[in-house]
Amino acid sequence: MKYILLLISIISVAGCVPPQHQTRWYKDGVSPEDAHNRHAKCVYDVGMNKVDGVLQEHTLIKACMEADGFRWGVPYVGGSGY
Repeated sequence: MKYILLLISIISVAGCVPPQHQTRWYKDGVSPEDAHNRHAKCVYDVGMNKVDGVLQEHTLIKACMEADGFRWGVPYVGGSGY
């Protein structure tokens, strides 16, 4: 019984920890979900072409995202929530 109460306490406290900021593709005014969708589109577009090697594929995906104004890193979390 003590172990169950301890487990419940740990789980409930773990829910109070604020989320950590992670590196990702971001753009001001664009939600993480929309950035993810844009990345998926770039991956799809690059995958539809004949690309030699993973490095070239990665370079083209990066160029696709940056052409749309996205940057890779930890976004500034201001008042907008993005």
